Amino acid sequence: MRSSDYHHPTRYLSQRESNNFGILKRERKTSFRGAIPAEAGIHFFKNLSGFPLEFTPYLIRGGKDTIQRQMNNISLTIDGKKIKAKEGDKILWVALKNGIYIPNLCAIQEKVQPSASCRLCFVEVEGENEPVVACTEPVREGMVINIRGKNALRLARTSAELLIASHPLDCGHCLKNRSCELQKIAKHLGIKLKTKRFRRLERNLPADKSSALFIYDPNKCVLCGKCVWVCQEKLGIGAIGFTRRGFKRMVSTFQDKPIGESTCGQCIECVKVCPVGSLAFKDKNFPSQKVAK
Repeated sequence: MRSSDYHHPTRYLSQRESNNFGILKRERKTSFRGAIPAEAGIHFFKNLSGFPLEFTPYLIRGGKDTIQRQMNNISLTIDGKKIKAKEGDKILWVALKNGIYIPNLCAIQEKVQPSASCRLCFVEVEGENEPVVACTEPVREGMVINIRGKNALRLARTSAELLIASHPLDCGHCLKNRSCELQKIAKHLGIKLKTKRFRRLERNLPADKSSALFIYDPNKCVLCGKCVWVCQEKLGIGAIGFTRRGFKRMVSTFQDKPIGESTCGQCIECVKVCPVGSLAFKDKNFPSQKVAK
């Protein structure tokens, strides 16, 4: 591995990923809206723009009065439920706070700029011509949101099926079985884990068991970026990061050293935020894992 590849955020599509991406283009019929995908989705979600992540453009609404507006309480409706929220808050967090589930894998509330890379949180907003991404779209006064709209569900289901097509399905032997976010999403969207819609593309990489506390299985990684964000941005450790490109993109340590031989301090924060079984505790009696909110 070249040192220049480590932590390099630029993402390109392989030929087989491009084939599956064409299917989604036919499904959606309209252009995506929100932040350009950058870091997740095994098949094609990782930076469709081809630009380095730090230069990926984001759509940010508001002007000089944004801060003041965010302090104002507004009223909106989500799936027929009247809700009070702060103007400027994102639809995803407002919905989750009020007990309305919207599928998501990459969302981190503390993150200043949402990556919007898993493409699972599509919702429909009254007055908009196309579904929007709930983790990037701010709420507004009088907004009417439908999280079960036909077009939004079609996009979310396609995104989920593409992820599942590259995900090992040995759920019965997985340490995160019954607490896996991907299982929850599939059930919510009404899709089967053993989808036949897309050809399976598995990587068959060796699992890293060098840590005394947890296992890292890159085959189960959905590239949501949560572990990388926690390690690099929140804790400032930088033991892990994204490496390689295309279908080979993965989370790894510097020079691909085993985690047990890296600068990892075994703080286990990365394990706590992993939404699937890619990072899992060896001891099932260890403190319960939770998804970052």
